[in-house]
Amino acid sequence: VNAIRSHYPFSQSMLNACDSLGILVLDEVRSSGSTKNSLNQIEWMVKNHRNHPSVFLWSMANEEGGTQRNIVGKKYMKKMVYLTHQLDPSRLVTAGVNAWGSSVDFGFSEEIDVMGFNYSLDFIDDYHKNHPDQPLIGTETSNASVTRGVYLRETTGNNNVLTDGVGGYYNSDGILIKLKKMPRHIAANNPNKYKHVFKTQKFYAERKFLAGRFIWTGFDYNGETWGGTFPSSSSQFGAIDLAGFPKDAFYYYKSWWTNIPVLHIAQHWNWEGNENKSVDVLIFSNADEIILYRNHKKLGVKKMPEYGYVKWKVKYKPGELRAVGINNGKRISEEIIKTAGNPSRMELIPNKSVLDLKDNGIAAINVNITDKKGVLVPLANNLIRFEIKGDAKILGVGNGDPATAESDTADFRKAFNGKAMLIIQIANSEDKIELMARSEGLKSSSVTIKNPATKK
Repeated sequence: VNAIRSHYPFSQSMLNACDSLGILVLDEVRSSGSTKNSLNQIEWMVKNHRNHPSVFLWSMANEEGGTQRNIVGKKYMKKMVYLTHQLDPSRLVTAGVNAWGSSVDFGFSEEIDVMGFNYSLDFIDDYHKNHPDQPLIGTETSNASVTRGVYLRETTGNNNVLTDGVGGYYNSDGILIKLKKMPRHIAANNPNKYKHVFKTQKFYAERKFLAGRFIWTGFDYNGETWGGTFPSSSSQFGAIDLAGFPKDAFYYYKSWWTNIPVLHIAQHWNWEGNENKSVDVLIFSNADEIILYRNHKKLGVKKMPEYGYVKWKVKYKPGELRAVGINNGKRISEEIIKTAGNPSRMELIPNKSVLDLKDNGIAAINVNITDKKGVLVPLANNLIRFEIKGDAKILGVGNGDPATAESDTADFRKAFNGKAMLIIQIANSEDKIELMARSEGLKSSSVTIKNPATKK
């Protein structure tokens, strides 16, 4: 991505990071109106942020349903835009407007410089036709409410052996067990969940008069469980989960927003007890053609539609699926997923082997549950306990589960669909620290991280 937006003014540290990385910022006030408080928020934001080169556009509102399309909103938006222009004549002003069931030609749209559309694809072409000189941008577009690692298996008739698209979890003895109904808002990845994502990507890419778009959201976030009952605690709109692990949607966006070769199989291959039953296999890629193999047998070749995906219905047989991306007859990408055995060990993967104290001595460690051959066990949920030897502390733990009441500040965490993570911070007094991970029935694992600030 090259731009970021949120529904409130960013912190100075966030703006400094965006200045450094070259990430554009759509800076937005939270209180929309012409009250003293609302205008004070604008003044505070613009005066404090206008010297940051990353800020390219000011936003005055987000989905103000009661006022965005009437005379009340038009009047106060005029005051907001005027004040913003007085404080910063160099930048334009927008607002996020959703138009479900109503026209957007009256209200906010008459006062803002750049029309901001939240979803509402059906209104954009007509609006542009009637306002050909006004810049347009997608202030909030497309979400896929899906859960990392949860998939739907195709079933027919009375062949519904899996509940809610979840294959099950390995218990502490390494046995695959079928689940009862999962806590609400655990959503399976399947084509229906991505329809709006695909449609929106194609829509914006094909219209040069649209400046670009922001997806809702980059990361999952606490709140907005959309009907999820306890212990549901987070949204699932993100391309990345709460623990920072990419979901399948991440690879879809990467395939169309970058020139890096991308090939991702949106599925796992652990469907024990369901041999010879059909499984939906989605593949996201920017290759021209995809070849799919099951256990070295070629299942076919499919062309990748622009801004789309390819799908096979594959009968489950333990082993491996291999997808190969082809451009002009040459292989440019490949991914293999394998049937995992029982959980056997833990793999600790730090994002850095040496901690820089200029970054507060912080490191993130990904934890994978693997079988004895090192294959990720995609359904594992083993409880993992952490211990640090040396002068350091655990700042937080997570796993991306959107429906859990586990503490984020503890020295233990369950894996979720084979993965967990923790963040540690090292102090000045040790030349290295050792992180140990233990789990009942699994081999213990450790990783050493050095501290360059101390003597060797």
